[in-house]
Amino acid sequence: MTGAAPNMPRVSLGLPVYNGENYLGEAIDCLLAQTFKDFELIISDNASTDATQQICEDYAAKDSRIRYFRQPENMGAAANYDFAFHQAQANYFRWCTHDDLVGKDFLEACVAHLDAHPEAVGALPRDVREIDAQGDMIKPIEIVFGSTSKNGAERFAAYAPISRSPQSHCMPFFSLYRRSALAQTNLHGDYPCSDLVLISEMLLHGEIALLDHSFSAFRRHEAQYSTIIMGSTLDYQVAWLKPKQAGRRVFRFFRYHLEMHRAIRRSPLTFRERLEAYRGLSKLAWTKRRELLKEALIPFFRNEKKTALGAFFFPPKKATKALESQQKVGADASLPQRSSS
Repeated sequence: MTGAAPNMPRVSLGLPVYNGENYLGEAIDCLLAQTFKDFELIISDNASTDATQQICEDYAAKDSRIRYFRQPENMGAAANYDFAFHQAQANYFRWCTHDDLVGKDFLEACVAHLDAHPEAVGALPRDVREIDAQGDMIKPIEIVFGSTSKNGAERFAAYAPISRSPQSHCMPFFSLYRRSALAQTNLHGDYPCSDLVLISEMLLHGEIALLDHSFSAFRRHEAQYSTIIMGSTLDYQVAWLKPKQAGRRVFRFFRYHLEMHRAIRRSPLTFRERLEAYRGLSKLAWTKRRELLKEALIPFFRNEKKTALGAFFFPPKKATKALESQQKVGADASLPQRSSS
């Protein structure tokens, strides 16, 4: 991919959104208030049915840096993220969300670091905060990569085993990246946890620097995808990423390992470096061996739920039955009582 033309902005910000009227205005204001001004804001509206379109059109009419696209139909979150990337013109690119916030000097700090450190492919403030619906601090988030090695295969090998653990967080996906490096990846895949695969692959290409300047804030609220999936099924996640795949059988953990393998294959590594990267991937496979085994038992499990055959051969343990019974009693007691009339 060629560099940006002289009259093009230095940074492209891609903001994919679907029904984001709740926080969209605040997020756009946050981006427009950046101390670093030389950027374009690409908004891709995934056929929203709320006031998102009107909000975007109003902002685009006021600021020429905003390029607004409205999709004719909901093509899924993955394709919407990738669409925003493919519209980018600058050498540096960052995905943004409609509900998260960043410090006013976020872009200034990240651009300065990438300009001064050609070995880095991305930059993100070390100060990452989880905030609530009102924007108040909930807790700090520690970003962990597992290694600060200058070798990409070693960084990948260290990060792979923890990428699917409670230690990992999706915020590095929203780093400011070199567009040329992102273009060598599969971008935002249409499968669960593809953002973590992208982080892993970018670590193969270079360092994702954690900066001591500025901050970014991850908002937790009821309508947020990350919050919804905590209590949702795998089927919901698949439909959110790619509606045309709704209802299909998927192999979440096998697909994750396959895409990590493809990331290694795409990267320009030596033979020894590939062995090192696969060493980290094998550690990940070991930590997820139970999940991988369940997915291999195709007649008994489908999208992480037991089939009728699975329920027969793998009945819940007595302790599990007792817990389910207690939960049912508690739920029944909390229901409003009907009159007998």
